[in-house]
Amino acid sequence: MGPGDIQLTATDPPVVVPAEPGLDEALGTTMRRNPDLLRVRALGKNAQIDVEVTDNGLLPQLDLTASAGPIGNAGNFGDSLSQLGGFDSYAYTAGLTFSTPIQRRAQKGAYQAASHNLRRAKVSEREIEAQIAVAVVRAVHLVRSAKKRIE
Repeated sequence: MGPGDIQLTATDPPVVVPAEPGLDEALGTTMRRNPDLLRVRALGKNAQIDVEVTDNGLLPQLDLTASAGPIGNAGNFGDSLSQLGGFDSYAYTAGLTFSTPIQRRAQKGAYQAASHNLRRAKVSEREIEAQIAVAVVRAVHLVRSAKKRIE
């Protein structure tokens, strides 16, 4: 017996299972699971954080400094040491330092670069979403047309 000697004939017509994919469901699932889209969305989140951080760099800086401790303020060294050891007198100091760069070129450049990266990430996300939508619509139509050919 050879490979061409056996003839098989179907006694029943093929059963078509109506498992036509829904376009909205397929789009939603693909948009949630596509690795390229997930990667670009993560880049967008990082870019948003960079924008917020560099935006804070444009703000003026206000620093608070404070210190406290025992002091020795006697006329000679020995008495000063005994005042330190006995905690007889204390000194407290506090200060505020306000600073802002005059032109803030570095901060502005960093902010503009971060904003550009955010815009680029958003554009990439929209492009990938459009590519996914076209591919999913095409695949759903191919499945529907294949189903019609079978029927």
